[in-house]
Amino acid sequence: MRPFAAAGYASPRGQRDFASTAQLVASRYDVLSEPRHAKDGGQHLARLALTCPPIS
Repeated sequence: MRPFAAAGYASPRGQRDFASTAQLVASRYDVLSEPRHAKDGGQHLARLALTCPPIS
């Protein structure tokens, strides 16, 4: 183990600190489909939007 890695691990006595994690959340999605499936896909997505709880 490298000296700096060992010092960084030993410093918090082997405990990991996950308080500083970040989250990446998409604000929109692009959906691609064949033109012949666009209407059915749009209806399916609309049904999902009504049944799924919003992501906070």
